[in-house]
Amino acid sequence: MPEKIGQRLKMIRKLYGFSQRELAKRAGVANSAISVMEQDSVSPSVASLGKVLMGFPLAVCDFFSIELTPPELHVRSLPTAVAAGLTMSLNAYSAEPGRQAQTLLFKHDSLILVVSGSLKLSSLHSEVTLLAGQSLQLPAMALCLASSSDPSSHWVVGCLST
Repeated sequence: MPEKIGQRLKMIRKLYGFSQRELAKRAGVANSAISVMEQDSVSPSVASLGKVLMGFPLAVCDFFSIELTPPELHVRSLPTAVAAGLTMSLNAYSAEPGRQAQTLLFKHDSLILVVSGSLKLSSLHSEVTLLAGQSLQLPAMALCLASSSDPSSHWVVGCLST
């Protein structure tokens, strides 16, 4: 995990697909503010960092908690995931035509299950496409982008517990 604020900010900005200029515009700060933060030329105050993070939007506590080391991605079929004896609370999602990738921050161990169609998940270090019936377990504080070009795609995200 990067220990410097600038490295962390740059990695998260790149995952969102923003240029420095785009993040600065979204956050309402000067372009140079993003540059000097990412270069660790300045040590931003909590208030300054918070303002920049609103461009994502992302809370300061989540910024420092996001797991930036690559999780092991294990695609499973539905029977394997169910056989693990896990229980979960579920939220349902559907693909929307023309919608850009959606940023998802999983604050708890989670399981994504594709019900129909397909789902592409991108993290800082990898990318995986799940097909109907496949699932992916993610650790707490995992940050990824979810997208699907298939309008028939439906998936659920569950918060895992044993």
